[in-house]
Amino acid sequence: MLTRILLVNFTKNETDKLKVPENVEIHRGYLSDIISHEKDYDEDYDKFLGKTFKAYFPLAIHEYKAIFVKLHTVPDLEKEFTDKIEPYNKKYVSDLINYILESKGYLVVLLGNYTSKSLLHLGIRDITLRQTATRDKTINVVNEEFNKVFGELESEVIMPTECYITIDNEENDFYKKFSSDFCIKNIYKNKAGDTLSCYHNNSMHYSNCNPVFFLLPLFRNNTLLIAKLLKEFAVLSPKFLPEFYEPDWQNSNKYFPLEVQKYEDKISKIVEKANSLIADVEAKKKSSIEKYQFITNLLTQKHDTLKESVVKVFENIFQLKVIDADKNKETTLNHEDAIVEVNGEKILVEIKGDNSSYPSTVHIAQLWKHLKNKKEIEKGALVLNYDVSTEPEKRKHAYTGEEEHQLDGITLIDTRVLHDLAIAVIDYNMAPKKASEILLQTGRIVFDLDEYINFISTEAQNAQATEIA
Repeated sequence: MLTRILLVNFTKNETDKLKVPENVEIHRGYLSDIISHEKDYDEDYDKFLGKTFKAYFPLAIHEYKAIFVKLHTVPDLEKEFTDKIEPYNKKYVSDLINYILESKGYLVVLLGNYTSKSLLHLGIRDITLRQTATRDKTINVVNEEFNKVFGELESEVIMPTECYITIDNEENDFYKKFSSDFCIKNIYKNKAGDTLSCYHNNSMHYSNCNPVFFLLPLFRNNTLLIAKLLKEFAVLSPKFLPEFYEPDWQNSNKYFPLEVQKYEDKISKIVEKANSLIADVEAKKKSSIEKYQFITNLLTQKHDTLKESVVKVFENIFQLKVIDADKNKETTLNHEDAIVEVNGEKILVEIKGDNSSYPSTVHIAQLWKHLKNKKEIEKGALVLNYDVSTEPEKRKHAYTGEEEHQLDGITLIDTRVLHDLAIAVIDYNMAPKKASEILLQTGRIVFDLDEYINFISTEAQNAQATEIA
């Protein structure tokens, strides 16, 4: 009989990286975030679940010996499963509760950015999640049974975590109503004492480690986590997961002479030094990410965050003078956003974010309206970030076909173009003045970063060949 493992909300790329024995099948499923924010559900609990979640599980829950659920939004994943997902229902909840209570397999839940603070729909009761309140990045393994595996994975935890875990009062423990042996055991905690991860064990005796489900944070390499846990589960249940069982003592150096241990000690020192160097580089990387966050905000954000990022690009990258029209109250109009000054000429800039894949021409009309009211400024530009949940390369052009003529007399700046021009200045030495000239022409602004990189590369090669000649 095949051993089946279910990965919920994992990409195909992540799944393909997981190497398993030939007689093991890996299935992929999907579970949505909350799609309805109704506080109270009606008498029909099934209808409430159907309104609240959508899901796809290829087979019945009990068909799987281990289930890994990532409660984290993955872009485009719902689109991939569009033809398969269905409203969630109480049969899923019932099956998951039985899966846990009857120890039919291992359930591992990775806690990401999901809205729900309750895990009831996954069959997990009496545990509440609360959003991380501080930026505490401390983490410590506080578990004896799994200290080795989670100690090895500690550096892989994405910190700060998305959620803290609150264990409800033991007197109300749902699982103890069915068995007096159930107990919660912590795995990771921070120095403030907040629980970052735990597991529910079906035995009060520390000598009997038989976990029912795990609640874990997100890891940088979730595939590595899954591989290690499957081997760990196989050690706990060799007959249940024989394909993953690898006796530790057979692969250890325990029975070799001390010479081997000396090499192990050398390796440990090298690893320790490497980890220290990596930590320094990671800190510099983080600082660099924070420095340039406004560049990626051009492609992901709306409202004030988008506005602030666009203004930063104009000022810091293109070295233009920018007036925050709203902040300085130079106009009674709302949402004009900014005025850019170039060679003494002022340009009224509307900065808009739009979820739509094909944004409304209302944005253009609003710019024309503001220009009409702001008579001393003749030129206007619309900076637009749209279809924000779609990968930039997959977004279609806005205002094409019959709507193209509405761009006559104004400047349309897709934030993808703004982003690429900024990268050209930062990474490929384009002069800020040249970038500004491209940016502030009339009509739809077009710039191909790849073509520009190829152009300057060819120029450099020609210059080098001329020098050699």
